[in-house]
Amino acid sequence: MTTDLPHSKLVETALSQYPIKVRCVDFIRHSGSLVHRVEDERGNEYALRLHQHISDFLSGSWQTPKVINSEMVWLSHLHDETDIVVQEPIKTTESNWLALVDLPTGETSACTLHRWLNGSCPAPPFTAEDAQVIAFLLADLHIVAEHWSAPDGFARPTRDSDHLLRALSHIERLVSLGVIVQSDFDCIRMAADQILPTMAQLGTGPESWGLIHGDLIPSNIVFYQGVASPIDFSESSFGFYLYDIAVCMLRLGPHRRTFLDTYSERRTLPENARLLVETFLVAQFVEWLAFLSYLPERYDRAARGVPQIAAEVCTPFLNSIPFLFEPETYNMRASNKEIQATN
Repeated sequence: MTTDLPHSKLVETALSQYPIKVRCVDFIRHSGSLVHRVEDERGNEYALRLHQHISDFLSGSWQTPKVINSEMVWLSHLHDETDIVVQEPIKTTESNWLALVDLPTGETSACTLHRWLNGSCPAPPFTAEDAQVIAFLLADLHIVAEHWSAPDGFARPTRDSDHLLRALSHIERLVSLGVIVQSDFDCIRMAADQILPTMAQLGTGPESWGLIHGDLIPSNIVFYQGVASPIDFSESSFGFYLYDIAVCMLRLGPHRRTFLDTYSERRTLPENARLLVETFLVAQFVEWLAFLSYLPERYDRAARGVPQIAAEVCTPFLNSIPFLFEPETYNMRASNKEIQATN
């Protein structure tokens, strides 16, 4: 095996636990995990992931072997039992989903191997057809999750009200460090407080709550021969399907309405879905800022983004003013109390 990688010894140790003869390895990126592209002597390609998150906000319980193993169980079900094309997880020579390697710190890191998917990620500007394909993909994922019974021992993190409040507490670090000003944080905090009653009203029934992808942004979708495939399930969790929708459609610009209309062709949405999507978009921004709070090299990005989020997202949200769609696409303009009453 030839490699000039960071963590090359860890990579070599992990790959030695799989039934493949490695020809070469290339480092791809580091986000939810350290991702490497692996080619074996037969020309087959794989993705090796060393599960070490770039931000401490999503470390801890997200990186435990039990939780990562459950991610592989979910991926295996999608691959074996559905028509959704995902990266097939590969078992080790000991028939385990995880390869464990010892870190210099004395800790143990979990690694997983997946078959590589050919294709490319969509790039802006996105088309209406892109929005439709992605909407069908997300709806199909949610339909499978809605009717899936997790096996005993299955464990993934939960994106509930406690998670939101925990994320909010992490953002306070940015105030104490002088990255963002108190007034902007107060605006974000008040907006987050308005999300909690909506979460309670929606509840955790199967129509609203289940296993979500958590990060289905364009860079985590691979297009190949007209088929869209989701990748990187490292942030999959139990949460509101509307959270997944908000994350997925944010970058689609003028095609957000097309996305929602297409999704609803396959899976029913609440009548006030557009307003609820805005609610969960605020939740996603709170989590994004908590994620950045542990990345000093991105503090400049947070300092630039927070005033805009406070002014263009949180302030309209607090005043029940639509901010995501063009106004004519709303079925109603309602206060938060009215939104909750319709659920």
